[in-house]
Amino acid sequence: MEANPEVGVCGTWYDINDRPDVVERMPVSDSAIRLGLLANTALAHPIVTMRTAVLREYGITYDTHFLPAEEYYMWYTLSKYTQLGNIPEVLLHYRHHVGQISN
Repeated sequence: MEANPEVGVCGTWYDINDRPDVVERMPVSDSAIRLGLLANTALAHPIVTMRTAVLREYGITYDTHFLPAEEYYMWYTLSKYTQLGNIPEVLLHYRHHVGQISN
């Protein structure tokens, strides 16, 4: 984030614990992430880093009216004010289980 001050939201690639051979390669560039948001989330929520200054400046918070996809709405809102990015490296080992809300 220090090397890319224009990026206000940054995620990474990830794998899933019970399938470590499968890497979820999220789009890396701002334009590819924005395009990806048209169909699905293009940021892995558990690993995302956001600039607090951007959140404060624009009064952005999670909006519970959009449960269970409040983070998706947040990415959309943040994309109006800052660039989005993903590091092309697996920095998250995601644990899937039957009780999680995304299932």
